[in-house]
Amino acid sequence: MARPTATPDAALRRGPVTSEKPARKRRLETRVASVKKLKITKAPAKPLSDTRSAELAAEFVDHDVASVYKVIHKTTGALGGNAAGGAIYGEITRNSMGKILEYMQEHCELGRDSVFLDIGSGLGKPNFHASITPGVAISYGIELEDQRWQLSLSNLQGVLKTSALYPKVNPVIFTQGDITDALSLEPFSHVYSFDVGFPPAVMAHVAECFNESVSARYFISFHQPRKVLEQYGFEVDEIGRLGTSMAGSSEGHTVYFYRKTALPTRTKETKEKKVDPLFGAGFHVVQQGHDAVLSWVEAQFSQRFSQGRTRRQVQLAKAATPSSLREKKLETFYKVVRRGPASVKAK
Repeated sequence: MARPTATPDAALRRGPVTSEKPARKRRLETRVASVKKLKITKAPAKPLSDTRSAELAAEFVDHDVASVYKVIHKTTGALGGNAAGGAIYGEITRNSMGKILEYMQEHCELGRDSVFLDIGSGLGKPNFHASITPGVAISYGIELEDQRWQLSLSNLQGVLKTSALYPKVNPVIFTQGDITDALSLEPFSHVYSFDVGFPPAVMAHVAECFNESVSARYFISFHQPRKVLEQYGFEVDEIGRLGTSMAGSSEGHTVYFYRKTALPTRTKETKEKKVDPLFGAGFHVVQQGHDAVLSWVEAQFSQRFSQGRTRRQVQLAKAATPSSLREKKLETFYKVVRRGPASVKAK
């Protein structure tokens, strides 16, 4: 059956077809107008609590410390020291070093005004750690072995050339030297050492310097109180101890914290802090800032590679050397086996 078609009269009775879009637009405009009439009140921002602020600050510090260790691992490896032919070498883990520094802040007055010394600094990790948290005034490391000292300079260069760490690290310096050449431990306030393998004579000399130094107040060692007080002669009292873990090993050592029993009286001539001659060159450089330290490190590398001579000096020395010494035939270095006539004919 066919569907009836609408007549023109019916279409006129229904009226024109209107779109729903204008109605939607009107509703939207009504809602916008109602929202504008509302008074939006901005609540004041609540400040963070002291506990939360401390937690955030600690997280930022941990990130900076981890970044420094990452640069060191990239530069000289996760565990190093080149101990072949040298004294015993060991590294405690980053977490253990963090616990040591936290204990020193709580019980040993370690702070931003402290001057930190690491005897046998190796790759320099404790010095870098202390320069960030708590951010000591100067972090100084002295190392006997030449190879380890060179590695610490490479780490120092890598850290200071990292733009994100340049403003975070407080003054750090590493020098090579024998601690038995020191006359005192001025002007260090805190003396740290992984001294597990130190000879008794070295420990006795460190004790003598520590006892006579006015600035030296705390000594952090891995030797038991019986040795430190009775055998080596440190004038200190034990104030605490912690267990530590070794990097790359399941071995662990106990670290002991000592406080000097009585400070020596400061005479009129020694009212100002003096720097022992063994540390004088390092202090002269580190007090000038990071840029001076970087220039000094680069000078140490260039001096080592060129053996202390400039390019002009090398050229003059080469010109002054007789040609007979400069131009040698291969036979002077290696024994050359020549074939005889018989062997040539046989071939």
